[in-house]
Amino acid sequence: MTLEQLCASALSRPHDQAAIEFNGAWRSWGDLRRIAQSCCDQLQNCHIPPHSDIALIASNQPAAIAAFLGLISRGYNIRMIYPFQSGQCIAADLAQAPPAAVLAIETDFCDSVLKTLATHDIAGIAFTDTGANIACASTGARNTNFSGTPSISILSSGTTGKPKPVALS
Repeated sequence: MTLEQLCASALSRPHDQAAIEFNGAWRSWGDLRRIAQSCCDQLQNCHIPPHSDIALIASNQPAAIAAFLGLISRGYNIRMIYPFQSGQCIAADLAQAPPAAVLAIETDFCDSVLKTLATHDIAGIAFTDTGANIACASTGARNTNFSGTPSISILSSGTTGKPKPVALS
């Protein structure tokens, strides 16, 4: 079974089955599925097909896990962006290698990030505990036409400086 299939299978677990405990409250697989579906629907609304490059600013919360599982289950290429840096540093990371879209919590879309998204025609999708919304629209011009194996670029531990991306297929 592929990682895409495993994530899709996890998201199809019974709606009311407990999935994640966070801050003393349980989130169900139905909650995660709704957020994952909403993120992918918003990418589709921005005309960004699977296999496109997506940057994920994954803060420590269930909605970020749901977005991550949704992206994997649909075959997107994921590049993790270090969430514990300034908005200016996040904007610089995005400008260095512009993705088709950025998924993050609403507060990560500060002025410098929004300016970078607009300058580079990058879609911004803000996810919450209940779904996702378009924070910055794009023309979809940055879409990739990729036919190989999707990849995930995770961040190293950063023990010798800023965390560096490590690509995994």
